[in-house]
Amino acid sequence: MSAIADSSTLEVMWSRLNSIADEAAITLVRTSFSTVVRESKDLTCVLFDTLGRSLAQAAMSIPSFTGTLPLTMKHFLQRYPAKEWRAGDVVMTNDPWLGSGHLPDINIAVPVFLRRKLVGFAGLVAHAPDIGGKTLSATAAEIYEEGLRLPVCRLARAGKWSEDIVDLIRTNVRVPDEVLGDLNALVAAGEVAQRRIVEFMKEFELNDLSELANEIQKRAETAMRNRIRALPQGTYHHTLITDGFDEPLKLQLALRVLKDRLELDYTGTAPQQRSGINAPWCYTYSYSVFAVKSVLTPEVPNNEGTFRPISVHAPERSLLNARFPAATGARSTTGHFVVTAVYGALGQIVPERVLAECGAPRPIVVLRGIGDDGRPFSQTLFCMGSMGARPTEDGISCIAYPTNTSVTPVEVVETGAAIRIGRKEIIQDSGGAGKFRGGCGQWLEVELLTKAPVTISVRSDRTRNPARGVAGGGPGSCTRVLLNGEKINPKGITIAHTGDRLRVETPGSGGYGDPLERDPERIHTDVTNGVVSAAAGRSLYGAVIDDATGQLDLAATVRLRQELRSNKSG
Repeated sequence: MSAIADSSTLEVMWSRLNSIADEAAITLVRTSFSTVVRESKDLTCVLFDTLGRSLAQAAMSIPSFTGTLPLTMKHFLQRYPAKEWRAGDVVMTNDPWLGSGHLPDINIAVPVFLRRKLVGFAGLVAHAPDIGGKTLSATAAEIYEEGLRLPVCRLARAGKWSEDIVDLIRTNVRVPDEVLGDLNALVAAGEVAQRRIVEFMKEFELNDLSELANEIQKRAETAMRNRIRALPQGTYHHTLITDGFDEPLKLQLALRVLKDRLELDYTGTAPQQRSGINAPWCYTYSYSVFAVKSVLTPEVPNNEGTFRPISVHAPERSLLNARFPAATGARSTTGHFVVTAVYGALGQIVPERVLAECGAPRPIVVLRGIGDDGRPFSQTLFCMGSMGARPTEDGISCIAYPTNTSVTPVEVVETGAAIRIGRKEIIQDSGGAGKFRGGCGQWLEVELLTKAPVTISVRSDRTRNPARGVAGGGPGSCTRVLLNGEKINPKGITIAHTGDRLRVETPGSGGYGDPLERDPERIHTDVTNGVVSAAAGRSLYGAVIDDATGQLDLAATVRLRQELRSNKSG
């Protein structure tokens, strides 16, 4: 396979593999039943060689899944060695410690055969609209309360589905048609990937993927080691505080640069909790390596080689390495802080490459009940947070970072559940002040229309600890969750009734740099667009905008900034 030595040919082949993963992911989206997959795109597709090493991924993949799925694939192969797979097999699990951290994520793998020879696998993950148990929240004390837990098992053998597994799922979930519809979509997407890989191999006259896999992974590993080698060696610490469930909890990171590799050590992090905010190690690992890669090698497509120079340690039975039978349903309310911790440590080395703290984790709301037609519904609302300010640009408002789920259109939400979205707006002054402003959060109001009571489950954080700015930037705004104007448990379950109104305010992000160095014209634009109030523009940024004309008074701005700087220094 000498053609692989040609960089141009390798680039074409590498791109083709990524496009195959993209087509499989698009198939999953177009054939799925639930809005959480079809609209929010809470999914991933990854291609593997026969050893379970990742080669390529779909562009719309969720960052956490791209890190956990290679680990899951190795669990699949440990349970069913390569010699035991047959064409048409489908293996699955949703075990949080073998999969992606909590029960709603269904992981599957399908084998790829060429001329009766196993040459690789396609792996996929999708978030199910329901998995039974106590409705998804942080209130469970043990995994047993959170729903149906499936070990590594065969959903299909040589093309024939297991009726027992299908019946088991159907009898344990609230919306079986949606859950099984999405499961069929996962398998269909895997079959598309399988066919396209075979076509790809025939076109390039490949008998297996091993040499191509080795070359792809070697180049990605080399790129990461080169970037690490350029960093100053040493240990860099970062500490942050989360809301926790009922009391604040500490996350502690020591990031060690050791020649051409990194060690991330979370020793000192709070112990696992008797609530659903725990993160299994696989989830912590995934967001740790994602954060490192996004800073050091963002231009290199994801694959196994990228992560070989990175090791991740979290003490057993800690918040970031919770052990069975810990509840993990709301693991994102802890796990998303991992990215913040890694950025905080790397920011001490390469501050020009990292963000200020982000408005994450953003709130996730699940509404469940019985519609007036007598049918159960389960609707997930991914409420968008924001991205922290960058060293050269403002943060992004109303985005799910560090994950990348999409916004479900209002019309689709209202069709799938007996609710009405009253308003959605950017929250003024929610982005942290800075030379570059933090991204703003948003607020939305939901009115409940069904006659029967509705269960509201909320998973959120940053109600007490806002996203911090860096290099003199200010903090973002905090999360708030209200029902009929009264605060409710931001990590709990609430029963609501017809006409009740739920209001969710998502967190803003931190700013970057001294606010008094912000371009006055940018402040004028922010005030004009309603993102920043005139009062905040004056008090935080020193920008004077005429109340009558709405125009920026540049001379008065210069004088006010001189005064504010003098007051700071004094």
